[in-house]
This record gives sequence, structure tokens and C-alpha cells, in this order.
Amino acid sequence: MKFLIFVGVSSFLLELGLCANWPSCTESGANVHCTLPICPNCKIVDCIPELEPKDCPRGTFFEENLVLGSCCPACVEYLKKGDKCFYSPTTTNVSLYENTVPLQCHPNKERVVELSIIRYKNKDIPLVKRNQCPDQHECLDGICQIEDAAAAVEGCLKATLEYDSWLNGLNGEECSELKWEPSCTFYGAYDNVQSKTNVFQPVNSKFCSAPDGTRIFGQATIEAEADEINCRCSRKRWELEKEILSIGARDDVTLHCERNGDFEPLQCDLERCWCINPVTGVALSRALPEKMAMALPCYDKELFGDQYLRRCETRSLGKAKSRKKLRDHGFYWLESMGVTCDWDGSFGKVYCDKSSGQCKCVDKNNQQIGNYFTTMLNKDDLNCQCARDELEGLTQLNCGSGSSAGNYLELQSLLTTEYCVDESGFRFTPYYLKTSGKFCQIPNCPSRVKQCQGDEGNVCDECLSSCSGI
Repeated sequence: MKFLIFVGVSSFLLELGLCANWPSCTESGANVHCTLPICPNCKIVDCIPELEPKDCPRGTFFEENLVLGSCCPACVEYLKKGDKCFYSPTTTNVSLYENTVPLQCHPNKERVVELSIIRYKNKDIPLVKRNQCPDQHECLDGICQIEDAAAAVEGCLKATLEYDSWLNGLNGEECSELKWEPSCTFYGAYDNVQSKTNVFQPVNSKFCSAPDGTRIFGQATIEAEADEINCRCSRKRWELEKEILSIGARDDVTLHCERNGDFEPLQCDLERCWCINPVTGVALSRALPEKMAMALPCYDKELFGDQYLRRCETRSLGKAKSRKKLRDHGFYWLESMGVTCDWDGSFGKVYCDKSSGQCKCVDKNNQQIGNYFTTMLNKDDLNCQCARDELEGLTQLNCGSGSSAGNYLELQSLLTTEYCVDESGFRFTPYYLKTSGKFCQIPNCPSRVKQCQGDEGNVCDECLSSCSGI
């Protein structure tokens, strides 16, 4: 006979009266005992409803054997910077704290901050909040804080400290610059998904990020997609194409990512194909030779066509194979102009044509966008992020002209208001209101500082400013 343990019925075994004494859970050590059910045989327990890794909300982790007598899985959430914690460097015995609760029948007698049931995607999810601060943090005065602020000299922790310092220095609506709050992993690297938001700009599109904070392929384009984005595919591509320790970088990766950075259901690489769970990245089938991809259950001819490789990567992969053959024979092909593909197999944002001497902003089919182009001499300054966002209806900002046409123009204006944005369109200065025919002085905007340099009030003037709007 099997017990059907339903998530949410945490008192199931207690109601049977099967209880045993458990070690004291009071800090004082008084003779007060917590009770715990006699641990069931997990082989005869079914967890209803079933929980899978894809069911866990973003920022949580799937873990087996945690709840309901340590027989059923749960989603695990760790403490974040600023959260209350219930232990200190001098007291490591977490079980002494009344603010924590036991994980019933857990082999380590672990105690956690909270056990709860949350509703996510129309499903009841058991959530365990562990009593553990992130890496490079410690529990000081009951709060998770960075261990050594002076040691956090780079990466996401440094950006977090800078954001906190900026936030603490705000005086109402007054500020000279705007920073955005990064999302860090438990170990202090940048999370897969970032969004440039702050107290004045609480909503912004989400995009994929490398561990060092560099923006990589993938962004959310609609609200529904923003909730789902996980960027696991983009992170995997980044790993494979980057030289890490003794593992060389690859230039022949053919994994396909959705435009939001998640996995497509059919994947091929190194002439092998398989089906994959787009959410978790877990393989759902055996790997078959690429020529047999049509036999896979996830293959859809209408979606994938007669071949896996797309037009841009067919070109780039052919060149990559040629370079490898030459390298194997001691030759190196110094290509003056290569083709750049996005990680969904389509053409990248910038395409340079040696015959015309121009670099232009293009769509996914390599068709020029508007009148955005420049000479090859300025190709390193062209990113075309604004041109692509404009094409997809994601921005109404000025995409510039001249040598940087297609990039977000740093200086933006709307009627009598001026402000500055970065390469992704994030506003990093307050709004400035022009009250005369002169430009506004914007201290932290390099483009405006250059315009006003040496000016004695003839061109630039001080203007009224506001962080949130005028």
C-alpha cells in the first residue's frame, strides 16, 4: 500500500499520532522538545501533485527529498542581501533558533527560515527558504551583509555596493545620475537575466547576461515572455564560445536559442541532434546524427524546414570548418571580414560589405534597417541595438546618425526635456527642463560635457532637473 501525500497537507503524519521526540529547538536549551513524525518509508509515498524542475519559480532551485518526511521535492530559495538571518559567525548551531522550523525527517536535522506553499503557474508549489546567506556574505546583526566591502572590487557585488551607496545618497527627487540594480547569483556573479531598473524606473525589459555582466543574445519583448525568460541557452552558448581555463573557445557552435535566450526544443551541435526541454535544458531524447534529425519527436518541418542550419550560420560554419582544417595543417586564415550570426542562427545586427566599404544595421534576414549605416573605418563603434529595437517596436528613442547611426544616441530630447541614455537605452541621468534656448548642463553625460566644455554660458545653462520626470 502507498500513502498519497498531498502537497499542503503537512500535518498528515502528525494526525496519525506517529510522533517522536526531537532535539530542543530553543536557544536557551530549556527542556522543551519539538516533535517530529516517525519518518515514513519514501518508497511507499507518492507526492501529489508531482513537482519538476521547470515548475520552480525564477530565483529558486529544485531539490529532491526535502518536505513531507523528506520524501518529496521542493523549490528552494536562499536568503538575499538585506534579508533577516538567524545565526551568526560565533553561533553556528542553527537549530537553537526559535525563528527557524525543522525539515521533518531530514538526515542533517536541518532547520530553515520558512516552509510554505505558493501558487505559481496554476500549481501549488512547496517552497523552502533556507537559512543561508549568499556566498561572500555573512549574518551580521541579524541581516545578510557582504563580508568585506573593500574586497568586493569587481563584478556583481561591486555593482550592488555602488547601487546601494547611490540609493542611500538620494535626497528625494534630487540626483545627478541614475544607477540600476543588478541581480546577482548566490555565488556573486551576474545572474542569467538582468533588467536595468531602479526606484525611478521600476519597469524595463529583461535581457540575458554573461557572468561578468556583459550583455549577450536574448531579451524579453512582451510582458508574458518577461515572466518566462531564463537565458539558459544564451549562457550555454557563451560558455562554449569562450576560452575557459584550459578549454579552448569554439567558433562552430550551432545550438539554437529563442529570441529571449531560452532553448529551442530541437538542438544540434557537432553533427548530432536531440530534443531538449526548453525551460530546464535537460535532454529528452537520444542524440541522433544530424541527417536523422527528422526522426526525433520534437522535429517540426514547418518550424525547422528541411535542414537545421539557418542561412547565416551555414556561411559562418563553413568558414569555421575551413579555418580548422587550415589550423590542423599549420596555416592560419586571417579573414578581413567575417559574417556575424545571432544565437538563433539568423544574421547579427551589423553586416559589413567589403565591396561597398560600408557597415549597416540589418534585420534577421540581412536586410538593411532604414538608413542606418557607416563606413568600415567606424565599424567597431556600431552596435545597431537601437535600430533592432526600433524595428521590433521596443523603443521610440533617437537612434542617431552619422558614424554611429543605429546606436542609441547618448543625448536624447523630447520637446523641452533633455536626458542621456546608455548603449541599451537605459536613462542614466535625470530629466532636465530647458527654460531658455540654450542646452542644459548635464554633468554626468560625456556628450553634453564635451559640448559645454569651455562654454561661459553662451551655449549651455543650468536647468531644473528631476530623477523621475518633469
